[in-house]
Amino acid sequence: HQKTFGEYKNKYEGKEIAVIATGPSLNKYKPIKGVINIGVNKTILCEKLNLDYYFAQDFFACKDYIYKLAEYPNIKKFYGQSPTNFYGLKEVNIEKTIIPESIILKHKA
Repeated sequence: HQKTFGEYKNKYEGKEIAVIATGPSLNKYKPIKGVINIGVNKTILCEKLNLDYYFAQDFFACKDYIYKLAEYPNIKKFYGQSPTNFYGLKEVNIEKTIIPESIILKHKA
């Protein structure tokens, strides 16, 4: 999306980037100096990481820890919104997956 990500096009050309998720290999990951770190999900809770960017979309999944992101003003945050015809758990109401605007504004996401 040009409006949201246009300023990042080629911004890190020639640099190393690590996209970090929270699978079992996270326990073995050793941070690399000079790498741009992009985290998702519970990576914010991993103390050994120094994230540059963070992505979240499903408030239902991250509601227990997303508030902690306010403590990290230097991390650029991107909060998405699930589509209205949600493809996840059938018992989850789509309204429960939307990250509240108050959090988006507080985090400058």
